[in-house]
Amino acid sequence: MKIVYFTLCIFMCIGCTSEKSIDTQCDQIKIDMLSITEKPLFLDFDYIRLETQEDCLISYIDKILVVNRYLIIHSVRDRAVVLFDREGKYVRKFTNGQGPDDLIYPVDISYDEKNDRLWILDYYSTFREFTMEGKCINTIKNENAYMRLQPYNGSLLLFTANMTQKSPYLFEFIKNKQSVFFVEKDERFNNAVYIPTTSFCPVNDSIVFFYHQFEDRIYSWNEQTMKADIAYEVIYQNGRSIANWKGEGELGTGGRNSEYQKLIDNREYIFGISNLYCLSDVLFFTVKDNTRKYCLYEMKNRTLQLYQDLISGLPDLEIIELFTGENNTILFALSPDAIQNYIDNMPDNMSINKNFVKLKKMSEELNEDDNPVIIISKNRQSPEKEKIQ
Repeated sequence: MKIVYFTLCIFMCIGCTSEKSIDTQCDQIKIDMLSITEKPLFLDFDYIRLETQEDCLISYIDKILVVNRYLIIHSVRDRAVVLFDREGKYVRKFTNGQGPDDLIYPVDISYDEKNDRLWILDYYSTFREFTMEGKCINTIKNENAYMRLQPYNGSLLLFTANMTQKSPYLFEFIKNKQSVFFVEKDERFNNAVYIPTTSFCPVNDSIVFFYHQFEDRIYSWNEQTMKADIAYEVIYQNGRSIANWKGEGELGTGGRNSEYQKLIDNREYIFGISNLYCLSDVLFFTVKDNTRKYCLYEMKNRTLQLYQDLISGLPDLEIIELFTGENNTILFALSPDAIQNYIDNMPDNMSINKNFVKLKKMSEELNEDDNPVIIISKNRQSPEKEKIQ
């Protein structure tokens, strides 16, 4: 992850290794961390209660995929990948066990829309391809460890998250059994393993955005040419980026007392963009300093809106995991405990609106041991336009 005057070198390994350069001509997204829209991003919400029974108990949700008639729920903590229908009724669970096609420790999941297949990254280095009926039809093993994967037009896009020291790169894209490597690791962050919700954002049939926590860049990869460019450079105003961290030595993740954890706890830096999704011609992503903020960047007219609240009347519990659904909606999960705690501890000066009433009614229907509830955003706010210079 060498950062030298916006110049980055990559190495492409197709048969042999050759040096290529990433095009550094890109747009800038300027984010003034103090220029916040007072209104929430979404005005309303729907919700789906996931059926609770012994075969599908979920304590925490790491990823939600909305696929045709299914909701696919992934929980690292429960080592589970579970299918529900759109009403929240349990359908099936992908098998865990010691068999050749069984899952051991599912780290990430991603859907191959073109072939209607679910890919599961199992135990960091095994890629398994499943039918939606739960049959494993392909297994690929790799010597490196990965944290995120994305199938795309027959390619596999992989993010290492500093899980391995074998490769000097953060990203590996595999097509026809040949690999292309992008973004050289920055030695400052060699010992910092970070786990993003997403690392890849498909834009269309040939372009994928990719990004990571310790740079203020969104890269664009062209599947046809196998080349990458910097699509956007994020510039923070009234905020400090972790990309500019100049501490001594390396950041490590050795427990709560590590330098890395101290930086997170002190909230002195913005740790890159997260939760990047393409909603038609709009980029949605989050940034976080002392609180999390929600960004909408309109790519055509280059305008940005920064929001403090995601959905009117709903708790912002510093939820890390956000996902995209149909019709440009944003999804996340709330546990019954989180919902009840929010209602019980609502500030006296906070106004009660229809969404809070809906949330309270929902809580009265829940038991504390029920599965999490899926929240689906509705009615996006019409932003006031401010052109990005």
